[in-house]
Amino acid sequence: MNHSVLIFDKTTEELINEVAIPGEHAEQLKALMGWASDEEAIYEYDLTPAQVRTIQTWVESTLETPNGLYQLSCSA
Repeated sequence: MNHSVLIFDKTTEELINEVAIPGEHAEQLKALMGWASDEEAIYEYDLTPAQVRTIQTWVESTLETPNGLYQLSCSA
């Protein structure tokens, strides 16, 4: 499974950016999201500011954007 952070503009709801989370962080992501099973990883989730900050360290990029909404997305 491949996970990405989707960043949307709060006002327009347009997609601003998509940032892939490296697969090497799969177990850390599972813990961060509180998933009890691998099946939970296939859904989309809204991310909290704390989760966004943690993921930023994994992708070595600034994700936080003024007026941004953040979702975790999964693709096969």
